[in-house]
Amino acid sequence: MTTMPTMFACCGNDATPETTEVVSQKTDYQEETLEETAVPVEEPKTEEPKEETKTEAPAETNAGFAQYTATLAKESGKLGLKIDKSSPSVCVVSGIEEYGSAATWNNSNPSKTVQAYDRIVKVDGKTGTSEELLKSLTADKDTFEVTFERPQTKELAIKKGDKMVGLKLLVEKDAVGLLVKEGLQDGVCSELLPAGSVLPQDRIVEVNGKAMKPAELLKAVDAEEFSMKLLRYSK
Repeated sequence: MTTMPTMFACCGNDATPETTEVVSQKTDYQEETLEETAVPVEEPKTEEPKEETKTEAPAETNAGFAQYTATLAKESGKLGLKIDKSSPSVCVVSGIEEYGSAATWNNSNPSKTVQAYDRIVKVDGKTGTSEELLKSLTADKDTFEVTFERPQTKELAIKKGDKMVGLKLLVEKDAVGLLVKEGLQDGVCSELLPAGSVLPQDRIVEVNGKAMKPAELLKAVDAEEFSMKLLRYSK
């Protein structure tokens, strides 16, 4: 594992009525005698009940993070998901195999496709650590109800010159991007970026528009000027 202080600078990429005075006027009225006339009374009309319009339930949300549930049935004993468990609390899909249950689900459900970078938050309705979720997916059964979360993304432009980025980063060979462990007081992130621009558990997945392996990303963020794409998951 390699840790490197890094820092980011963000320069672009992560809803009266009038009052009208009413003046009353006095009017003289002449007294008139009105003849009584019978006024027919209409029976009240009863409205037929309107048929309710059914709408599809929106995706679940967790503080702004969209969630969806996919039914995955093992094909040849596999679900067809590549998983990154480098973070104990965030189990991330690192890729979709060409053949497998996930690919079959995506072909049949274009509005709720499982994508790389999505996070697994529940298996058969139960939450857990990354290890616990993976263990649930290897249970001796054929079909699983898996709830995924789509991360929020943001783009940050960094001009750090000869300064440090100001981040401690976790580098693991097969991980999804660089995992932010913590921010440092000295560096571009703390000095130039608005508070909250980069938080622990964020992931740097692209630099200058390119997805790279963690070791290559680490080299790329050492440049004097670059842009990077961050992913953020719910707590």
